[in-house]
Amino acid sequence: MGTRRIDFLRMRGVASLVITILATVTISDVQFIQYPTFKLQTPQAWAQTPTGRKAQADQLLDRGIAQLKASQVDEAVESLQQALTIYREIKDRQGEGQALKSLGNLYYFLQDYPKAIESAQRSLAVARFIKDRELEARALINLGLAQRANGDPESAIANYQNSLAIAKSLSNRELEWKALYNQGLAYRDRKDYTKAVESLDRSLTIVRDIKDSQVEAVILINLGLTYSGSGDHAKAIDIYQQSLALGEKIDNKTIVAGAAGGLGSAYEATSNYPKAAEFYQLWVKTSQELKDSGTEDVARSALERIERSLKERS
Repeated sequence: MGTRRIDFLRMRGVASLVITILATVTISDVQFIQYPTFKLQTPQAWAQTPTGRKAQADQLLDRGIAQLKASQVDEAVESLQQALTIYREIKDRQGEGQALKSLGNLYYFLQDYPKAIESAQRSLAVARFIKDRELEARALINLGLAQRANGDPESAIANYQNSLAIAKSLSNRELEWKALYNQGLAYRDRKDYTKAVESLDRSLTIVRDIKDSQVEAVILINLGLTYSGSGDHAKAIDIYQQSLALGEKIDNKTIVAGAAGGLGSAYEATSNYPKAAEFYQLWVKTSQELKDSGTEDVARSALERIERSLKERS
């Protein structure tokens, strides 16, 4: 097996773990963690007035978002579609835009990227019609997410840049770091590592200012992946070590696993096999503790490969 093939398999394992990490961190508008079941209250009198219909739609929207966060996908589709229908019937454009945005998140979660793009574009059109700048910025970020996942980083970058401009005009730091973070990943997709590092560094500065340690650790892991992709493994090691220390500090095993996998990969790339083995062992151990069999298999394969290399050199 050639070196490039080995590098690809190793980095694919680390990258897949980063995706797992992102599943617990708010990068767009959805955070996939376990939520209690949301029960809809629907007094019959509500259906008789526009105010009541709006209250019903609002509850359906909230329920759909909660169901999506709890990965109750079929139920979320039904709730969000019902909310969208009511908003349109009562001509509530703000609610319509929010429902479309949430439907886009749902389709993104399902990896149905064409539908995610369509929903985000419709949400964006509504946001611009009603001149809701925050909704516009969020729709642009979600549109970029779907476009990037659909293999179109160029369009994604343009939308992230537009979102960033709006976020700055609103002095909205949360939207600003999200636009910069996702812009950095899109630049990395097209192997523009200089711009990727610049965007990720800027997002990291903001997240540190607002003191969100979990997101900070995720950005650090992606910075490490970016430096590794550019061939600067020494810098990647430094960044991964920062993420590992932060993951241990906040007791987030998923981040510890991601940082350990990145460190093992970077040390292997520099032929420091004892250090690579050390961190691959930590990757295996933490994956076991997380009961993540898929990541554990990738980590164990990497460790076995390094152990063979060490034996050959002994």
